[in-house]
Amino acid sequence: THRNAFCCVRPPGHHAGAKGSTADDDGNLVGQGFCLINHVAVGARYALKNHDGAVRKVAVVDWDLHHGNGTEQILCADDGPVARERLRDSVLFCSVHGATPLPPSSEQDGDATPALFPGTARTPESDPNAVNVPLPAGAGHAEFVDKFQRLVVPAVRDFNPDLILISAGFDGHKDDLFKFLKLTDKTFKVLTEIVMDLADDLCDGRVVSVLEGGYTIPTLVRACTQHVHTLATYKQPLPTLNAKSRGAATTREPQTTTREPQPTREPRTTTREPSRSQIFSKGAVPTRLLDAGKTRPPSPTLLSAGGCLPLSPTSLLPTALPSFGQLPFRQ
Repeated sequence: THRNAFCCVRPPGHHAGAKGSTADDDGNLVGQGFCLINHVAVGARYALKNHDGAVRKVAVVDWDLHHGNGTEQILCADDGPVARERLRDSVLFCSVHGATPLPPSSEQDGDATPALFPGTARTPESDPNAVNVPLPAGAGHAEFVDKFQRLVVPAVRDFNPDLILISAGFDGHKDDLFKFLKLTDKTFKVLTEIVMDLADDLCDGRVVSVLEGGYTIPTLVRACTQHVHTLATYKQPLPTLNAKSRGAATTREPQTTTREPQPTREPRTTTREPSRSQIFSKGAVPTRLLDAGKTRPPSPTLLSAGGCLPLSPTSLLPTALPSFGQLPFRQ
């Protein structure tokens, strides 16, 4: 079994509440931000209900640009589904996100700066079940990591979970189209390392990361690859030869045998059309078959810890990501 995993899902999910849309701080319903199913909330509830012996507490860490209002509503609300199942004390939700500060009470509504979606958790909040850390526009790597270290890490340590779930959004990157925060590729590497250190100390390294936001594709690919590579390789020893193998390698006698020259063969001039099995196993699709409309190349796939996800040319993530499946996830 694997101790950590990355779930490459689309659409994202952390804005979806128990009944779809949730309310902002003024009680107005807001949209779901492209979200249909709250994957992290479903995963937390599933782990608590189906792995009761091993998972009694779940911490959710959300570093998406936007506040995970749906996740907080499902996991932490007094009238939410987790509370109704008497599991509320078994979950912790932590979010470091961008937020437009609340306007002064004397400021007219018409002059107020529009709130960054979804308009929730615009002031710092901390209670036994939720920690919200809003950051202003322009906050960068140093401020984000500092707040994460000083406010999120102690809360997770005090909670002492058996599993950590990450809502891994990359739209806070300085090159994302929102350009609200100024995070870098390094930010997501450092955040991943911090969470993995926490997991090693608290819950035997159990981390499941779920993809959330990210809207500029080249930036999303870079930052996401940094995150997944860190999940797969952080603190992992490089393969080395054992002493016996090294000794054998240094004492081996050089080979002195020589081969007899082989007679030259005449090159074949006939060509053979590949079979259907060869076409799809080797990806060799004859042009004339394509032109005739009789077949088409196999769709590339993204190999992940959960299986194979077909990627069509219209997928949100480009075909550069199949290399994810070849990374050595920690055993």
